[in-house]
Amino acid sequence: VEILTKCYPNAKDIVIDGGMNDLIVGSIYESLSFAVFLCDDSSKINNNPEARWKVNLFFMAPDSERKLQSMLTTFENSPWWNIMGTYVILDNSKWKCKNAPNILKTAWKMNLINSIFLCTNSDDVTMIYTYNPFTNRAPKEWKLIPILTQPSKGWTMYARPHNSENVCEGLNFDRTKHLD
Repeated sequence: VEILTKCYPNAKDIVIDGGMNDLIVGSIYESLSFAVFLCDDSSKINNNPEARWKVNLFFMAPDSERKLQSMLTTFENSPWWNIMGTYVILDNSKWKCKNAPNILKTAWKMNLINSIFLCTNSDDVTMIYTYNPFTNRAPKEWKLIPILTQPSKGWTMYARPHNSENVCEGLNFDRTKHLD
């Protein structure tokens, strides 16, 4: 929730989906001063009168790559879909960050430019992962993470520990600025 309140203060709306407990959802509702859409039933999205425009911020907690793919496909078929939006993905599995490459590759397969993945590693450190699909450039806060298979030429994964003091610095960056 801290990332949402600190790093996206100008957001006008957010879509929340998947597996979050009531405490987290309640905390989000209390902390944010913009419209919050809770997506717990994909069949209701297109019939929702509030689902008439693109949303710029998505927050989801899938328990697998397959569940993330399902969530993203649901959004893709809704008026909320926005490939230029920010997708904050919270780990809801027991993988301890080991699934970060696959989660981010799933996001890229849906052509999402700006996705971050939050998880707790085996040392109980909260980590933030992201990728640049075009080149190996990122702000200084990010550390390059080598992976065995890249989904496309130039696709590079990065990580950094979550630090409350400077969590927003370099979090979102223009991945299209340099197209090497």
